[in-house]
Amino acid sequence: MMKTTGTTQTLRDWLYAGPFDLNVSELYYDNYRVPIAPYAELLDEAASRLDGLEPTEGKTLSLYGQTLPWSLLRTDESEHKMTWARFGIHARLLVTYAYTRLHAPDDGDYDFRLWLSGSARLMVNGVEQFAHQRVGRTEDTFEIRLPLMRGTNHIVILLANVHLHCINSFTLTAQDDRLQTEVPRLLDPASRNLLEADWRRFFVSRNVVSGDERALLEWDEPIGSPGTFKATLSTSKRGMPLRTVRSLEARLTGDQRTWEIALASELPEAGEYLLSLVYEADTGEQIQGLSFIYERVDWLQALPEGAAFDRRKRYILEQMAEAPADDRSLLYREYAKMAAGRWESVDSSAIETAITYIEDRYDCADFAMHGLLRMYSHYADSGRIQPELVARMKACIVGFK
Repeated sequence: MMKTTGTTQTLRDWLYAGPFDLNVSELYYDNYRVPIAPYAELLDEAASRLDGLEPTEGKTLSLYGQTLPWSLLRTDESEHKMTWARFGIHARLLVTYAYTRLHAPDDGDYDFRLWLSGSARLMVNGVEQFAHQRVGRTEDTFEIRLPLMRGTNHIVILLANVHLHCINSFTLTAQDDRLQTEVPRLLDPASRNLLEADWRRFFVSRNVVSGDERALLEWDEPIGSPGTFKATLSTSKRGMPLRTVRSLEARLTGDQRTWEIALASELPEAGEYLLSLVYEADTGEQIQGLSFIYERVDWLQALPEGAAFDRRKRYILEQMAEAPADDRSLLYREYAKMAAGRWESVDSSAIETAITYIEDRYDCADFAMHGLLRMYSHYADSGRIQPELVARMKACIVGFK
């Protein structure tokens, strides 16, 4: 018997494990043709973890040599897509597992709408009820009917995708508003609700630090949870932790409103740092929290204090002219040299390399194009750039799509 009402609801209460992130550059063809076949064995390995899966917050799951905890997915009421993503310079396989408990008023078949980005397998009480395999930059919507028993039902969704900018995302909408979701959370309900309110209080007002400036974690209302907050500061790249540089812990109740994580000068090098938080209750439970990003920038401390705008602008251009650059940002570095009047150090071969990057349509070629447009607009008629290079710049611009 099919169960349905006229009111729909998006299911937003989930535990998740992932995303498990695997570099698959050697198997990848391009962003526009992403077949399943090269990744079939890896996808099957991910699916094999579904057998007997019993998710519990804090419990770990292992895949592709990585071990990650089951954590609470924190969403806002306005959010309808449950999303995990990784963006970068190499192709990756991304896998995420999501779990919830669904309470049904009666035995029967219930209607749902499932929106997907990528592939998915959906299990109800340990039995696969839906499977879809498609990877790349894809979106699909399905009307599905799931058999539920009266009382508690266990729902697991395995998400998998392959792309340079890879997304695991889904929306599961129930067509019956009598269904209720429940996520098994650590701590008693009152203590957990207090902790979740505390997580929402944390913020970082200044995430770029230099010299003896302090990297701070801040909050503007009292923290009520009595346990210990643990902070791990790691070097990172694009929000992914690399090497731990500092571990701290503190009880944050009382009148304080800041927690000093580090002085910029204490960080080992310029670059990005990830602060990851975990809460440990006095009864021993450990609950994954939030993450924040800081950036140590060394040259900011030498910015001429109180200097006029032209002098500050010149200083920034000179810093950009000396900055390391990849193929995508080479044009900005060379443009900074031109704007600073340092024509003797302009590298024509770097400009050629950047143009090739655009012409070959590598990812973010449009980012590099902005630098080329500015360079051509300001200096094509300066007489300081070789005529043949000017001609190639123009051909690259007018031929870009």
